Amino acid sequence: MTTQREPTRTVEEVITQPSEEHVTDNFDMRIPLVSTGLAIALTAYSTLKPPRNSESTRETLIELVIVSLVAVVTFLLTRRAVNRSDNAPSGRFALGLSIIALVSVLAFFLGIFSVALAGAAMMIAIEARRRVSSPTAATAAIVISAITVVLSVFVAVVS
Repeated sequence: MTTQREPTRTVEEVITQPSEEHVTDNFDMRIPLVSTGLAIALTAYSTLKPPRNSESTRETLIELVIVSLVAVVTFLLTRRAVNRSDNAPSGRFALGLSIIALVSVLAFFLGIFSVALAGAAMMIAIEARRRVSSPTAATAAIVISAITVVLSVFVAVVS
């Protein structure tokens, strides 16, 4: 009984064409659930903390719907990017997304949906690092995403 072996691959093939073991079939839902939950909690806290006005319930509901929609769209697109078998997700794309999340906190003082964007950037960056695609950019995206989450919590508490 003989076993068939996979043909040997060059280093360039390994980097540019991930094997089946590098393709994500299981979409890890922990990051989307945690970041969406945190974004919803921060939104509710920032709109319901004292002093509240008479319109705070309506304002809270509207903002929660917006945050939920942004989170759903973001993670559907992220899932599609992470689960692609033909190309590894880009560390540079994750870096760009994490910068957008950071800018949304710093420029607009919005901690509302930046957590969802930072979570998406972190998911893409982790998968990019796992598949050896732009590890430096992916690492930077992870760091910027973590800073964004901390700043978002700070904005929700202080504002």
